[in-house]
Amino acid sequence: MSQAQSQVHGRNIRSFRKGPHHVIIARGDKVRSFAIRPRSLIIGALLAILVVSGIISGGAYSFLKDDLVISSVAEQSRIRQDYELRIADLYRQMDAVVSRQLVEREALSGQVAELIERQGQLVERQRLLTGLASDALAAGIDVLPMLAPLPLANPLRENPPETNGIGGPLDPTVTGAVDPDKNVGIPQLDSLAIIVHTADWVEENQRDALATLAEAITERTGQLASALRSLGYAGATPGIGGPLVPAVGDADFEDVSTELAEFARMREFALSLPLARPLPRLDVSSGYGRRVDPFLGQSAMHTGVDLRAASGTIVHATAPGTVIAAGVSGGYGKMVEIDHGSGIVTAYAHLSSISVRVGQAIGAGNSVGRVGSTGRSTGPHLHYEIRKDDRSIDPMAHLLTGREIVGLL
Repeated sequence: MSQAQSQVHGRNIRSFRKGPHHVIIARGDKVRSFAIRPRSLIIGALLAILVVSGIISGGAYSFLKDDLVISSVAEQSRIRQDYELRIADLYRQMDAVVSRQLVEREALSGQVAELIERQGQLVERQRLLTGLASDALAAGIDVLPMLAPLPLANPLRENPPETNGIGGPLDPTVTGAVDPDKNVGIPQLDSLAIIVHTADWVEENQRDALATLAEAITERTGQLASALRSLGYAGATPGIGGPLVPAVGDADFEDVSTELAEFARMREFALSLPLARPLPRLDVSSGYGRRVDPFLGQSAMHTGVDLRAASGTIVHATAPGTVIAAGVSGGYGKMVEIDHGSGIVTAYAHLSSISVRVGQAIGAGNSVGRVGSTGRSTGPHLHYEIRKDDRSIDPMAHLLTGREIVGLL
């Protein structure tokens, strides 16, 4: 632009700013004229600009509003989804915890049920063991220590076994006491582990007691059977082969009970045998078997043994039984016969007096009379006989083995 044009343009602008401007509006025959001052025009222009800006801003807001709403809704949806996912995860965690608790509760219930059943078995075994011990005591086997209750007060002191996977191994140093000098409590042991350990400990004690009882019964049975066989009573020995080797279980109690019953049967039979001594001393003047008859001087069978004793010495029954004869019997002089059952009879001859009567029940050690010299006798002594199934046997075997057998009864 030239300088002249610039000057003209500048004058026009200044002229526009200074004077009013006229606006003429013609409409048909009507003509209107308005005078507009520059300030009013500027204000109007500004207002127009503001209106246009407002319209544009409103349109832009309306246009952007939907995007903002959509974006806000999307954000809220994302937040809601995240929240729902977290809630769902929490529900899954809760379900897992509840399921685990249910499984643990079922497992615990199963373990408790097993322990209750096992406790019942232990109680029953203890009852059987106590019954066997009582029967053994009644049969002459001293088992009083086995009848004492098991010391259950402190089962953790000696050799604690493994706990079968319940609660881990037990600490043998835990004794159930708190050190007063230290403010430290007892380590918390699993209750089920302690109960299982105690049950194991009780069962082990029962097993040991049963084994000890079985061993004592077996040993005593074998000794008694051997002694009875040596006297010719093979039929009284038990028909079993080999020693009893006990294990754990109810069948073992039955085995021991059977063994004990057999021992009791043999013991009862042995108690009926003439095993005691008729006199305090065994001073034999003439034995059993063939000898020279003191009156005839010829060989004769001596069916008993002659035991020296002072006249008037008390003569004792050698076994319990029933008196079947009491009086004078030919060359036997005054004689007493006692039936002991099982075909066994004892005879006490050459007595000076008789203190029993026929039919009288008599016990071992009871007096039957006094030593004398009645009948075919050369001096005071006791003629003692044992008959088995109406046949005489040597009494010395019973007299010499008697004390051994009585010691086993």
